Amino acid sequence: MRYLLVFIAIILSSSCTCDRKPDSQNLLIVNNSKSNIYVFSSETDLLEVPYRTYSGIPPSDYQHKVGTAKNLFDRPNMWQYSIDNSLGGVLRIFVVNQELADQYGWSTIFDRHLYSKVYIVNMDTLESHHWTITYTGK
Repeated sequence: MRYLLVFIAIILSSSCTCDRKPDSQNLLIVNNSKSNIYVFSSETDLLEVPYRTYSGIPPSDYQHKVGTAKNLFDRPNMWQYSIDNSLGGVLRIFVVNQELADQYGWSTIFDRHLYSKVYIVNMDTLESHHWTITYTGK
């Protein structure tokens, strides 16, 4: 009987699809502009939590300096799941350049939804661009 219970437990655990495992894929952000930038992701058209909680500037993890290539800091743990459950089935990558941040301040940027660029991506877009977004400032 004990062996039967162990056997059933093994069968049940092996039949689990476990399709919600975190993946290790990163999104590389290349800053080819003439300005430092801040990059955020969102599943909706708005940047809200946790970004609204910042006083002053966002942590340096979100900053991408001129001429650098750096992974997106707040990437989803499960890309496909996050994209599938995002508004419209797409993820938004928001870029705010340093000039915009200096001119308006972060609270105004979040209140008025001021962004230098917004990339709308799905899995096909990410894969076709080899998991790289290059920001040129245009």
